[in-house]
Amino acid sequence: VQTVFSDAAVALSSTKHKTGHCLGAAGAIEAFICQQVLLDQSWLPLHHAGELDEALVGQNYVRVPHLAAPIRYVML
Repeated sequence: VQTVFSDAAVALSSTKHKTGHCLGAAGAIEAFICQQVLLDQSWLPLHHAGELDEALVGQNYVRVPHLAAPIRYVML
């Protein structure tokens, strides 16, 4: 993500802590969550138990639902 979007501060979040491993329904659930993020202008904060991998340190992980910048795009 950092290589592709190196000029932008991309906010990173995850929904796995909310949805688990739902296999076939994962795409539909993720699309719905992305739609809600755009409508509500509120992120799902990343709930991470443990330390981040060294390769991921310095990334912009969402820790609180509301960030200062408006949410214009989301990626599944």
